[in-house]
Amino acid sequence: IELAKTKRAGLRALLDALDLSGRPLSSQDVAIRFAPKLNALSRMENGILPIDLYLVDDSKKAQEMVSTVLENNMARVSLQGEGESEALMQLEKWPHTEFVYVSSEKFHRGVIGLIATKLSQKTNLPVFVGSKDESGRVTGSARLPAGMKKSLVRALESSSQVLQRFGGHDAAAGFEVHADDEMKMIDLLKFYFIASAVDSDVIQSQESSILSFDLKLPLHEVQESLMKWFDLLGPYGQSFEVPIFCVRDVVLREVKTLKGGHLKLRVECTQSKKTLDALYFSPPADRVESLPDPGSLLDLCGELQWNYFLGKKTIQLLLKDYQAVK
Repeated sequence: IELAKTKRAGLRALLDALDLSGRPLSSQDVAIRFAPKLNALSRMENGILPIDLYLVDDSKKAQEMVSTVLENNMARVSLQGEGESEALMQLEKWPHTEFVYVSSEKFHRGVIGLIATKLSQKTNLPVFVGSKDESGRVTGSARLPAGMKKSLVRALESSSQVLQRFGGHDAAAGFEVHADDEMKMIDLLKFYFIASAVDSDVIQSQESSILSFDLKLPLHEVQESLMKWFDLLGPYGQSFEVPIFCVRDVVLREVKTLKGGHLKLRVECTQSKKTLDALYFSPPADRVESLPDPGSLLDLCGELQWNYFLGKKTIQLLLKDYQAVK
């Protein structure tokens, strides 16, 4: 609420550039569209920090700064995409099943955490990603899949004899190692993960890939009255997660591929002609390949949200996953 009313020139200019002005902001607007642009400033280290945008008081200078912010974010997206492609190529030759370690001179230091997160989601394994520089130093980031009961800090402690430094917490950590010691680190990590494997970890690892939801509902119940109730419960965030809905028995009518490899599904209610757009951001390759043909019945799981486009306000689903109805 306060961000939507801000008088600060830099924040106002960024809201205008993202077409977020003149309407209420949801927690998803801030988390998905607004905050990542500021976060990219720190990742890319281009001389502008989020605090600079916050403090600028000249409107013209603020607009110039926002142009740089958006260009910076586009560069981050490009470097992240290139890094993920390189990481997936390395993953094809990775021999171990307990964890993943990839490193390259092609990985920009500012996006290795994002690459590690993507790989942990894809593999459901602990992931370590390293960015090599010309001196042979490897700056790394590690991520744990959601729900896995292991500790990245303890894993890195097991490799401390070859690490220059490390730190973090159970689910996310960072490290530095010299390129000459990477193979020793991999061997030590393998020993740690094999030694620490217990039945509960295996079960947890398997269960963490199962998507849970809060409520099932048919598409004809997805109406403005539901969204008013949904908005009233917000804002959502840490310790009060966005509700996940399962929209059941819808007919897949159309699939469009959007820029960046995202998908837009249009589905229709079996009881009426009511339709709904579902946006599937960065879908895993196996989910794209297994998507059934138009005319098929699906159950969809995701977040309901408002979409503002050309002055129109419609309901859409931010898709987390789908299941074909047999």
